[in-house]
Amino acid sequence: MKQNFYTAIFLMLISTLGFAQGWGIETGLNFSKMQWEDIEGDVKLLEKSGQLTGLKIGITYEFKLGGNFYAQPGLFYNRKGGIFTDTDWEEENASYSLKLNFLDIPVQLSYKYPLNEDIALFMHATPYLSIGMGGTDEECLGNTCAIYKVKFVNTFDTKMEEEQLQLFNFGGGAGLGMTFKNFYAKFEYYHHFTNLVPPDPGKKKSDYTERLEINMISLSIGYRLKK
Repeated sequence: MKQNFYTAIFLMLISTLGFAQGWGIETGLNFSKMQWEDIEGDVKLLEKSGQLTGLKIGITYEFKLGGNFYAQPGLFYNRKGGIFTDTDWEEENASYSLKLNFLDIPVQLSYKYPLNEDIALFMHATPYLSIGMGGTDEECLGNTCAIYKVKFVNTFDTKMEEEQLQLFNFGGGAGLGMTFKNFYAKFEYYHHFTNLVPPDPGKKKSDYTERLEINMISLSIGYRLKK
């Protein structure tokens, strides 16, 4: 069922690309961190992860909105997550790593400032939908590690043994970049607005105290095909 959903999205975007003014391929690196917080009574618990480096690769198309304004929808695979260490756990030398795979559908809205015929600077704002595709939860104590699967779900399932995270996530970002002929490079910052902790049907909304978020810096290069 989930695989059919991903296939439908992919085919829809591919069919739309035929009307695009510029196909593009893009790849780069993500540098992501996670933040977990929980409230127990009057006490707020907060933990921030270390950085996880992951791959970014995808396709885009670009069309002109008018003037120097452009829109660029895309379809990307993104590896995101974080590594929690130096926590308040009872055991020393313990770490907890989440390595998560996402299918991201961004819509980049940009303004380009041409410097000459070949070079232009641009800035952009980008809302996106992020769909969880799976991942791993790696827990280590010293040199001993255990790896567990992560499942993405719409609602929390008490019968499921795996770590569970929210399937659909919305986020936004902004960035700066430069184009040189058909090539471009950009620096971006992204933030997941949706809580990655899935809702529990057995709880009231007011009972939710736990929250998990992802922040990410991305460096990427791309190549745009002319019509």
